[in-house]
Amino acid sequence: MMSDLFSSFDFAWGGGAGVLGIAIWFGSILVPLFFFFFLVYWYSPSCFESMLISFCKGFTMGLPPKVKSMGGSSHLFVSLLLVLMTFNIGGVFPYSYPVMAHFIASMSFAFPFWLMSFILNFNPNWRLFWLISIRQGGFLLPTTMAMISEWVSLVARPVTLLCRLTMNIIVGQLILKLVSSMCVGVLYPFGLCVWSSSLISLVWFFMTIFLFLVELCVGFLQSFIFVGLVVFYVYEVMLGPE
Repeated sequence: MMSDLFSSFDFAWGGGAGVLGIAIWFGSILVPLFFFFFLVYWYSPSCFESMLISFCKGFTMGLPPKVKSMGGSSHLFVSLLLVLMTFNIGGVFPYSYPVMAHFIASMSFAFPFWLMSFILNFNPNWRLFWLISIRQGGFLLPTTMAMISEWVSLVARPVTLLCRLTMNIIVGQLILKLVSSMCVGVLYPFGLCVWSSSLISLVWFFMTIFLFLVELCVGFLQSFIFVGLVVFYVYEVMLGPE
């Protein structure tokens, strides 16, 4: 899939794949914009546009009512999901640049959305945030420890978002490269004739396609997990007594 094991993670010095990586990187940003800008170009939407509209409506209906009550949150999370899906899918293709495999790129998504939920927690009713850890009739020491653990978990959320997304993409890329290289090194030396070489090539092709589909599903899943965690963080915000 690549020239060596770690060339897919080296954008500056990764051989000749750098130019292709730039094209896929910027294409990942432009594709969602293209979809949304041209949804009303034709009189009736195409099959793909209808599928995209149905997907956006279904995702919006699945959001908690508390999250949808905040203005613009549905459009924000749908756009985030589409951008992450495009980034993750674009990084699976051969000789492409997996953007989400870099900590800086993942942090550029994780930190702003965590900061958004953090600022929402400290609204005019910010004291309500600490009431989650306080139980009526509880002792001082356990209550203090619960509040400290709640604070630590709140501060560590961007790191967990970053590591969960980046490490899964990195591990998937490494497995894809190692298994495909192993297939070439193990299967091809046994191709002593044209018939056996063709059969081995067919087996290797189907194994690579299977791994590609698995990584494609992982990219979809990681996008949904990332957006789902951000939605959960926003859902935890207490705007009033409950």
